[in-house]
Amino acid sequence: MKPFLPFWGAWGLLTVGLLACQSPVGLGSRATSTLASIVLSIREANQTAEGRTLVPTITVSPVVSYSVLVQNGSASHTVTGTTSPLSLPGLTPGTWTVVVSGFDGSGTLVAQGSSGPIAVGANQTVAATIVLSLLQNGGSGAVRLAVNFPHSVGITSVDATLAGVALTPVLSSDGTTDTATLAQTAEAGSPLVQVFLKKDGVPLAVVTESVWVFRGVTTAAAVNLAAGDFGTPPAAPTLPSAVPQQDGSMLVSWTPNSMVADAYEVRRAPASGGSWVQVGGDLAYQTTQYWDQGLAPATAYAYRITAKNRFGESAAATVTGTSLPLTAAPVFSPGPGTTLRETLDTIALSDAAPGAVLYYTTDGSAPTRYSPRYAGPVPAGGLGPSLTLKVLATAPGNADSTTPAAYTVDRKPVIASAALTGGNGLFYRINDYTTYTLRTTASDPEGTGLTCTYSVLPSSAGVSLSNSGASGGTFTTGVQISSLTAFTVQVTVADAVGNTSTVSVPVTVTNRPPVVGSVTLGANAGTLTHSGTDKTTLTVAATDPDYPESSLTYAYAVTSGPGQVYGNGATAYFVTGTTAGVSTVTVSVSDGKTATTRTVTITTQ
Repeated sequence: MKPFLPFWGAWGLLTVGLLACQSPVGLGSRATSTLASIVLSIREANQTAEGRTLVPTITVSPVVSYSVLVQNGSASHTVTGTTSPLSLPGLTPGTWTVVVSGFDGSGTLVAQGSSGPIAVGANQTVAATIVLSLLQNGGSGAVRLAVNFPHSVGITSVDATLAGVALTPVLSSDGTTDTATLAQTAEAGSPLVQVFLKKDGVPLAVVTESVWVFRGVTTAAAVNLAAGDFGTPPAAPTLPSAVPQQDGSMLVSWTPNSMVADAYEVRRAPASGGSWVQVGGDLAYQTTQYWDQGLAPATAYAYRITAKNRFGESAAATVTGTSLPLTAAPVFSPGPGTTLRETLDTIALSDAAPGAVLYYTTDGSAPTRYSPRYAGPVPAGGLGPSLTLKVLATAPGNADSTTPAAYTVDRKPVIASAALTGGNGLFYRINDYTTYTLRTTASDPEGTGLTCTYSVLPSSAGVSLSNSGASGGTFTTGVQISSLTAFTVQVTVADAVGNTSTVSVPVTVTNRPPVVGSVTLGANAGTLTHSGTDKTTLTVAATDPDYPESSLTYAYAVTSGPGQVYGNGATAYFVTGTTAGVSTVTVSVSDGKTATTRTVTITTQ
């Protein structure tokens, strides 16, 4: 049995015109534009007509006005109206969404509908359809229920409850048919209504239904009872069916045939004979189907479905069904029980059933059709010391099967650290034959021996590796740097079965220029004459911040004025010329990669 559901008649069409234009901004006015339109069709919503469903009829739409919101990112526009068409002028070409709200005569929001993305091109007309649905949350509606029954039954009183609140229906009669009418305001939702038809205070029939109450709408329905519905067990369900499902269950369905059934009961037995067993307990009054689980594959079962109330149990509706055979399990390669190498091995699956689709999990959980679909070998990496691969196999005409396969995983080495002496990205010496140490610490979860290899990228970085060594889980290698090129040392640690782990150690080589502290002239520099032979000393104090012990080179030149300078060490000599004047001497100090220059002036009299 289903709840009372409203039927929406054909309320008409609401056509909303969308105007596409060349404007690069939202909604606006353009001289050159072409209308685009959305056709909003308001038709029946939330209604079914099966089982004990009572479908009331709404002949007049409760919606009397509309508000249409059109959005494109941050741009939006709202248009209101009561009839079609509604025009939304000047839409920027792009993708828009539309939300339509429907209001009743009191201005209460009673229905809504929305579109998916609607692409509107420049000078293009686009049409779409939106269906409004009544709102069932918040606010209130009304319920009007008429229960009709033969006068000859002799009902003397009627009680009712709606959402647990006691009500007294109005009882009327035309001498042949009696009618109990219940009219009540109710909060929007799905309240339960029960009508107790009594003779001399004793209930002879009880009508139990859910009612769908919608905001601002009256849900009206009628229930017609026959004399046979009073004081007797309910009529037997009709149209029983038993349909096997791919999950191995059986879907047992039936059509209710009584408005006074309180519950349903499903019993199962092997079709070949045997005891009947109730499955699922007493099923609620609105139940029309039951999924029977835990069946043996490819087995025929018989089912008996009965309706029950306070006066007893109906005759049984019977049906048989055969569960589906299981989909054959896939073939695992390598087979279960194999020890896998984490970084090298995979598990391949092959279908044992034609057309099978495989889904799997690796965390021990049961796979479903939402699990990863098998598309290629499953890597063993990152799955821990043990792995249980569970595979769900599905195939047309077969029940799903789940097959587990357990493996042991030999895990890859763990590299705890890898760093160059002095720290990565610092100032490293170049061209001085200094050997730095790259130190790597690693361990094997399985406790086997490890080996370590190295490579340098790019190979043109001018880096050489030498004197590699190992002590327990610590590995070292010498690193010599001969250029300013940044490079990366890739460290690969392997275990005894070939598993590998790799880390990259990036190194930025930066050479700081020499620091020239001072250039000091000799004591006689202030009394030089232009004899051509008079001279004084220049003494340079300089250091290399990267390599204080390195040998710096010095170069001197007279860049203006008379005189000459001689020397290539930290001390040089300036010899005057044969004319008086001011001479500029430039000093350059180099570490072989970069140089620092200073200038001094010397006056010759």
